[in-house]
Amino acid sequence: MRSGILLRITIALIFAAVLSLSIIAGIGYADEARNLPPHFHDDTASRSVGEGTAENTNIGSAVWAHNRGNYGRYVLRGPDAASFSIDSNNGQLKVKAALDYETKTSYSVTVTVQSGEISPLSDHVSGPIIDYSDADSIDVTIKVTDVKLSFSDGSSTTRSIQENSGANTNIGSAVTASNFRSSRDDYVLRGPDAGSFNIDSETGQLQTKASLDYERQNSYSVRIDAEANSGVEGSIDVTIKVTNGPDTSCPPGYILSFQTIQKPSDCLPAVYGQGFGEADALPDISSEERSRIADALAMDRVIFNELRNAMTDTHDWVELRNVSDADVTLDGWQVHIVASDGAGVVTFPAGTVLPAGGLLLLVNTDPDVPEMPLSIPEGNVVSLVDAGLILPQTHFTLLLRSDTGWEDSVGNYFFGHEIPPTAPPLTTDAAWYRARPDALGYQAEAWVASKYQSGPGYDDGVPAASALGTPGYPQASLMGDVNADGTVNILDLVLVASHLGESGVVEVDLNSDGEINIQDLVLVANSLGSVAAAPSAQALHASHVQQWVESAKQAVAESAIETSVAAQPYSYERGLQVLEQLLATLVPKSTALLANYPNPFNPETWIPYRLAKQSVVQISIYDTQGRLVRHLEIGHQAAGVYQTRSRAAYWDGRNEMGEAVASGLYFYTLTAGDFSATHRMLILK
Repeated sequence: MRSGILLRITIALIFAAVLSLSIIAGIGYADEARNLPPHFHDDTASRSVGEGTAENTNIGSAVWAHNRGNYGRYVLRGPDAASFSIDSNNGQLKVKAALDYETKTSYSVTVTVQSGEISPLSDHVSGPIIDYSDADSIDVTIKVTDVKLSFSDGSSTTRSIQENSGANTNIGSAVTASNFRSSRDDYVLRGPDAGSFNIDSETGQLQTKASLDYERQNSYSVRIDAEANSGVEGSIDVTIKVTNGPDTSCPPGYILSFQTIQKPSDCLPAVYGQGFGEADALPDISSEERSRIADALAMDRVIFNELRNAMTDTHDWVELRNVSDADVTLDGWQVHIVASDGAGVVTFPAGTVLPAGGLLLLVNTDPDVPEMPLSIPEGNVVSLVDAGLILPQTHFTLLLRSDTGWEDSVGNYFFGHEIPPTAPPLTTDAAWYRARPDALGYQAEAWVASKYQSGPGYDDGVPAASALGTPGYPQASLMGDVNADGTVNILDLVLVASHLGESGVVEVDLNSDGEINIQDLVLVANSLGSVAAAPSAQALHASHVQQWVESAKQAVAESAIETSVAAQPYSYERGLQVLEQLLATLVPKSTALLANYPNPFNPETWIPYRLAKQSVVQISIYDTQGRLVRHLEIGHQAAGVYQTRSRAAYWDGRNEMGEAVASGLYFYTLTAGDFSATHRMLILK
């Protein structure tokens, strides 16, 4: 009896639990029990799909209705129904084609469930005919998620191409980004050397614009941006390496070498001797050619430091200096000697190491023999003897070649070309010292005579402090030490300024061109310590001269120097006046905002301006609605001209949030003190 009661109670509890679960899981069980028509329990639903998803890919879970019945089906309607499909049996939404987030981020469709009944017109021959009627509908929002473009090679990659390849030649394989679609995305080429190449905007294939030359430049840097409608989504830095190949012709500034210099059919920089620094002014050498020579010579490890060509061939020597902070192994390095009557090559022995900051003395006669007294100081000085080191009597050029390329040059002759007569020749029985180690090649402002009096050119037993440029010892006189006080300071610069425009004053004609000019000022300025120095006469700015004037006035006052012309061989007073006049010519008469360049642009531009007086400079950029897009806080600026790319204000085409702005018209306003001006600019993408 008791067991029967317990059994009935247990069955009742199980039934209650099943009923509760059906309620918790949904009311489908109840709906089916009540035989309700097909219907959705919600009025709206949402699904998401990533952009670029392949055709016929499912979009989330199916959109299903209760009580669809055996003959029921799902139908897709709504404003964006044409972009999708639906499985009529299970309500599964699918993409018809890859979607683009930048084109559209959200779609609206309506899924309708229909009841199906067999039509009375059906027969056993044609089969059943189903009559459908709408039962219920649900609005579905399909959201497209953004998938950023990214390069499979990461943030950087390398491509290579052999020199002399023709224009429009493919450079290695294409540089591609994932999720890229040519119908909506673009590859854009930017970076320092972008102007030398083309890119296929649809495939990412880099191509040459013109034939490349290994001797002119063997490495290029570009950046490829993958852009969608919203702007740049991915970037990669690409190094394009040019490999050396056989040459049949050379670019301007280079000539084909011959057997004793370098392997046949290779281009050699045509070093004209005077040099190719910014301060030089050679009318027959273009700036482009000077740039090629500068690119060919590394000037960052070992340089020619001192040399002597004696009256006899048995007393020549060359000194090299390691200007880097690491030891350099000279395996495979050579010194090429080129002259009108032939050429020669000296190869360094294997295992030769030049210590960091050290000197190497290459002589053609053993310095230890009695007739060749040579005092070599202890320390970082390496001595090598090579009988093949025979320097010509007057005009010649030395080329230092490492195991990877050209390192340095010195001389005033190269393959039939001589330097202008204003540059001193490398005369017989004279020694020359490199006063400026950062200068390129043999330049009047880079080399000075070592002041040897007589004999084979060595100082025997002379203290290092008073040596006249003996190998391994410092040069006695300093380049730019006009007043001979043992240091180059602002007073030397003022003395040079006092003779600007004059000629024949040898003491202050630092580049030996026969005239005291801005270039002589620049040579002194580059040797100064804390005072601002100008890198070249072409890059002289008012801020440099302003600091020169202020420092000079302070130095004269502190030193209690007599400034009258009668009391001094050089006039500090006149030098200050000349510097102030020079400053006046470099300071604009009025403050002005200039037109940005380039314009139109994409995506970056430079905004130039001029300041008549020192001011705090700010630039604000607005859209056509007057809304602030970007604020550039330039800061306190001295009076002067700010027009070059290194000095003008720069805008990268992004707003305060770092987002690329859209194409269109924008306005930029310069505020400098009480001055304000506004110009317009245009972004075209």
